Amino acid sequence: MNAVKVGWVGYSNYYPVSRYLSLFLEAADLEWMEGVPKQVNQALRSGQIQVALSSSVNLITTPGCEEFGDFGVSCDGAVDSVYLGMNAITPRLRDHLGEARESLRLKGCGFSGVTPKKFQGPLPALHLGEVSETSALLAQIFYKLWFGRVPAGACLTEGTSAPGLRDFAPRDFHDQEFYLMIGDEAFKRQNDFEVKIDLCESWKKLTGLPFLFARWLILSKWSGEPRLCKLKELIERATHLGQQDIASARPQCFDFGAPSLAYLDTSISQHVDLLSYWRHKISYVIGARERESCELFLSLVRQLLTECS
Repeated sequence: MNAVKVGWVGYSNYYPVSRYLSLFLEAADLEWMEGVPKQVNQALRSGQIQVALSSSVNLITTPGCEEFGDFGVSCDGAVDSVYLGMNAITPRLRDHLGEARESLRLKGCGFSGVTPKKFQGPLPALHLGEVSETSALLAQIFYKLWFGRVPAGACLTEGTSAPGLRDFAPRDFHDQEFYLMIGDEAFKRQNDFEVKIDLCESWKKLTGLPFLFARWLILSKWSGEPRLCKLKELIERATHLGQQDIASARPQCFDFGAPSLAYLDTSISQHVDLLSYWRHKISYVIGARERESCELFLSLVRQLLTECS
């Protein structure tokens, strides 16, 4: 019988769960991998792994991909770890974005009916990197809503390999150009920019809904595998224990200096209060509002990918 392989994104936002899940999977003799979002997405699409905490985009880009339980990673408001950063923003652009972000409210599930105010000047460059498809698509959606179009060359393309957790260096940042920063690196770079636009906060203002960054998915041809019932139990148990640790705030629960089977960049705690971040920013359970948000996001993604093709 082929091995069941499991994957998830190795960022700090999932560490309260992954620290338990990695131990449970080792004990159950199930293989697992961690990576940046795009690496996990591609591994699921290619069949290298069969179950993954990955982008909901896989539901429309990966044949035979379906939901696996009611757990994921979401945020209802500003998340701090997914933003567009810019230096030396012009007053004209600052005013345009301020007005667009405050006035836009999405009606229905498409771009029709949304007429952004025309920006008087060249559209600022948008650098997406190669790490996260979900965040890259979300950034493009907002560009479409703010400016009416996506900058040439910024459309997401398939098949590029992810370079790793560090996608940009300070020398890469040019004035009056936007850079998409996500995950642990976003915390480290938070003081590198004059302006930061939190994409999750922007989504909440636009839709009134939380944003679902990742969810557990499975390749449907594996859905009858008996061991996956046990895996679902392990995910639920790890999530419950992680939530308990966050709620109790016991220092011994998060000994950042101790070795762990699950990835954690210990230097992140120098840049952000992780316990407060987990407690106030992140949710691991998918409810009705998260599902509604996901459906809306995927509808916009379909339209965007059609335009970019």
